[in-house]
Amino acid sequence: MKREKFKVWSPEEAEECDAGTYEVLFGPGQAAEEWAARDDAESADYRIVSGDEAVVHVRSGSGMLTRWRVSGETVAAYHAAELGATDAE
Repeated sequence: MKREKFKVWSPEEAEECDAGTYEVLFGPGQAAEEWAARDDAESADYRIVSGDEAVVHVRSGSGMLTRWRVSGETVAAYHAAELGATDAE
């Protein structure tokens, strides 16, 4: 599969059209989702996964401009790490 570059920005946040470039495999929707993940992580307030939505503009390399509403959700994640063998029962 070929990766494609998209420019993504949020006019609501007064970002310019060159605010972020994302190289993705699955089109403009994935680029919008990558923008949301970066925006939440950089701001550290995680407003999108807390329930707020954002509208972003996505421009493809060919110049096609689309608008996307992005949202998120908090998902519980659990991890286990082996501590070693024990004789305890």
